[in-house]
Amino acid sequence: MARGLEDDARSYIILSYIQAINPLSFIFGVDLESISFLSQYNYNPHNSYISLHAAFGIISFLFYVPAGYYVVRELIDRHMGYAICIVAYLLRIGTDSVIGFNILSFIFLTLTLLGLQSMAKDLKIYQRNISEPILVKPQLSV
Repeated sequence: MARGLEDDARSYIILSYIQAINPLSFIFGVDLESISFLSQYNYNPHNSYISLHAAFGIISFLFYVPAGYYVVRELIDRHMGYAICIVAYLLRIGTDSVIGFNILSFIFLTLTLLGLQSMAKDLKIYQRNISEPILVKPQLSV
């Protein structure tokens, strides 16, 4: 068992956070100080996904979608080693609050921007394929 991945306190933090979400807080984020269980951890949820959602609300998903897209794109392009490293990093930020003012924040931002770039490139290719007329060469019959 990996240390820190299976922890009753972390599970309870996630459960407490999910229970604190209502339609308004889902959109705007949850005030971590409203979760009394987090007081013993100085209101640090030890989960970057929760921290981002608490701070930015639904807008935080705009970070996750491109990063997830980038992982899928790398898997499709058969860059397995690189994709595994990205998935490992994404799992890591789910087990601790590493998004903040450190090098891991820069990596997450870079993954998000790379995902946006991949999405934009794929969208351009898709739009170009749609807008180009399909040319059919006439075949000569003998």
